[in-house]
Amino acid sequence: MKNASVRSSGATGGEAIRRTSTNAAPWHIVEGVDTHYRNFMVGTLIHDALREGMDRAARSRPRGTAVRRSRRTPTKAETTGKAAVLGSLDMTQSIEKKLFRYTLEKQQCRVNELERRARERGISTVAVFEGWDAAWKGGALRRVTGALDARDFHVRPIAAPTDEERAHHYLWLFWRHLSRAG
Repeated sequence: MKNASVRSSGATGGEAIRRTSTNAAPWHIVEGVDTHYRNFMVGTLIHDALREGMDRAARSRPRGTAVRRSRRTPTKAETTGKAAVLGSLDMTQSIEKKLFRYTLEKQQCRVNELERRARERGISTVAVFEGWDAAWKGGALRRVTGALDARDFHVRPIAAPTDEERAHHYLWLFWRHLSRAG
């Protein structure tokens, strides 16, 4: 799991999201006004991604079939062509505390189960949490890692880039921390 701050790349945040979101690695924008809703959505997105990856791996191993494309629905900004992705968010959504706690525990159990199954099958996962300072990345990260076996993950905080890091592609910040042994 990774944690990083957004860096200025000469493009607006919305434009950077539109340029870098792909079927293989889509951006998921989570509205952050309500902490319970935000944490619930991050857990749900991670769970769904793990489930889809496990299903895809199970389908592709026996027959070697092609990988299915992501079911990600386009954002409002993508369908309208507007670059203001963040401005199109509905900031009024929320979830009750009691329902949040119940659902969080349930989703954490599911994430833990999927993590154990992935480990048994030798499937690796990389999650990057990127956003502005004080965007509650740490809270979402704690809720996800709280469901995982501490021996099976590493959290790598990434600070503002150095001159050496700026000389490389911005994803180099993350690539250099990946294990070389598969």
